[in-house]
Amino acid sequence: MLLTMAFHELGHDESQAWNIARAATWPWDVVANGRVEGHTPFWHAMLWPATLAGNPLLMQLLGVALSLGAAFMLLRDRPFPLSCCALIAFGYYPFYQYGIFPRPYSLALFLSAAVASSLYTQRGSFVFRALLCGLLAFTSAFGVAMSAGLMFLVITEALPGSWEGAGSNAKRLAPGLAIYATLVALSCWLVLFPLGSTAMEIDIASGGRIGTVGFLHALQSAFFPQFDRLPLGIGQWLYASGAGRLVMAVITYGCIAVFALWLWPRPAAVIAWLLAVMGVGFAAMYSGFHAERYAGHLFLAGLAIVWAAPGLRIDAVLSRRFFGRPIARPTSGRFDARHRLLAAVAVGILLYQAIINAAVSGLDIREVQSPWHQIARDLDQTIDGPFAVMTTFAYDAGALIAYLDEPVYDIRCRCWARFTAWDRARVPSTPEETRAQFCALSREHGTVVAVVTRNRWQPQEGVALIGEYKPGYRDSGDADVQVFRNAEAGSPNICQASD
Repeated sequence: MLLTMAFHELGHDESQAWNIARAATWPWDVVANGRVEGHTPFWHAMLWPATLAGNPLLMQLLGVALSLGAAFMLLRDRPFPLSCCALIAFGYYPFYQYGIFPRPYSLALFLSAAVASSLYTQRGSFVFRALLCGLLAFTSAFGVAMSAGLMFLVITEALPGSWEGAGSNAKRLAPGLAIYATLVALSCWLVLFPLGSTAMEIDIASGGRIGTVGFLHALQSAFFPQFDRLPLGIGQWLYASGAGRLVMAVITYGCIAVFALWLWPRPAAVIAWLLAVMGVGFAAMYSGFHAERYAGHLFLAGLAIVWAAPGLRIDAVLSRRFFGRPIARPTSGRFDARHRLLAAVAVGILLYQAIINAAVSGLDIREVQSPWHQIARDLDQTIDGPFAVMTTFAYDAGALIAYLDEPVYDIRCRCWARFTAWDRARVPSTPEETRAQFCALSREHGTVVAVVTRNRWQPQEGVALIGEYKPGYRDSGDADVQVFRNAEAGSPNICQASD
């Protein structure tokens, strides 16, 4: 994991979180800096102490530590055979998406594992479990959806087997419920009604971006991440053709049926899983955006509930009451005969995810990465005073800003927010528009550094070229990257010539 992390270049959302935290003078400043992020400030506040050292490597190490912490709890509890635990720990979501990529979702991985471990081992008080679920909800909107299912299990586990003494039990549960409800309400407020909401967020909140295929795509990717990128044309067929989509839908719903059979007859676990699936799936439909962050939370919710299921006292009570037999809790992590066929399907899914993880991790190690590190070093050596950054749409300035020695304000969006930074309407699409924006920003801000691909603008004179760089393997379709600044006083100036 550390080897993959060393070769991993920060993406726009990872560097955005770092820039928000680094721009904060005090921890509470992250609330205002991330006012239109669509996330709670939980992750940014955790990053703030690390930004004092000025190296985003600390953020990457934090993501790895959270992933390894979840893996440690899994291997310590051994709710599954050791081979399955190892496949889960080395899987695409726990290892790569939420380990190598340091994002708020890494917190969701760790906190959901902590809740599952507490329920499985039957350790921890109700208030402690409620706090963990509340912190999970405070990570993101998807954390809220995940926490609903897990909190249902936490509440049912705290209820007595009968309704006697309901009043005293309500008083006993009140502190934990208050903590959870407060964190959920605060998370929903910060996500749905951020300070200075953008047009995109208003559109989302009003339901204007509801998609019809987001839910199914999230379910498919939860079981089979990166299926649309499989080689030999298989991924394109599965994703784009009618027959391929039908095959994927049948396989996905088959896996859901296997998952439900695995949990049955555990009524509380099934209800908790359905709550989590409906919540995360609704978020996927509401945004209308096909992203594996939804799928990852579906995977984490399922993992946490299956992990916790053998330790649920309430399901043993309900099973005895409704089905006439208790549910024996496994003590060695071995599957019984009823689960062997289901286990074969589950192992197949986990093996697929481990192979995909190995493939994408190998790409990070082997392929050429984006040139942000080198560009940042060259800029730090070339320019002494303050400067601003302008980029074309193909290259987001976030990663470059994160690697610079000093924080820089992204003038392209006039904020630290990703939503407006990725607003296509603000980005020049022709060389003439790029030149006009460059000159306007030069007059307004003084020193401006432009990071452009050669098909966007190729000025021959009137600028100071800093360097030309090869794009990384993630930047497919981009030509060589040119980095230049406006000419110094007394030198030919492209903006004066154009004026």
